[in-house]
Amino acid sequence: MIRPIAFISALLLASPVFATGDIDIRADQVLTDTVQEVNFRIAVEDCTQLADISVSGLSLSLADAIRSTEGNSCEFAVLLDSSYANSPSVTATDISGEHYYHSEFFSVEFTNPTISFNGVSVTGSSQDQYLQFSGTANGDVDIPKN
Repeated sequence: MIRPIAFISALLLASPVFATGDIDIRADQVLTDTVQEVNFRIAVEDCTQLADISVSGLSLSLADAIRSTEGNSCEFAVLLDSSYANSPSVTATDISGEHYYHSEFFSVEFTNPTISFNGVSVTGSSQDQYLQFSGTANGDVDIPKN
């Protein structure tokens, strides 16, 4: 008979340490087509299982991780050459030796986004009423055209 605690421990040890959603890349500054270097933040959901990490070929020191005061997450501040600004990539290795790869694509926004509110209305029945806002957003990067 397998004891419940041993079974749960075995399940936890057998589960993957990272998943694609466990690593996030964020630009720490506005991207332009003239910038020479770009500051990024690399967020890792569970740093307790992290053995090694690199960003676009640049090896990071685990000692430089900015640890969260809540949970096991951490962040790394990274300065990358502009040649990596559009598509930085992260390679992480967990303590079991598994390698994980994550990349994101960034683009320069040439037109400032706009938003306008068209109206507010109350919809629904006398029992279920909802406040409905309508608006329009435009931009050339983060806002879909449809």
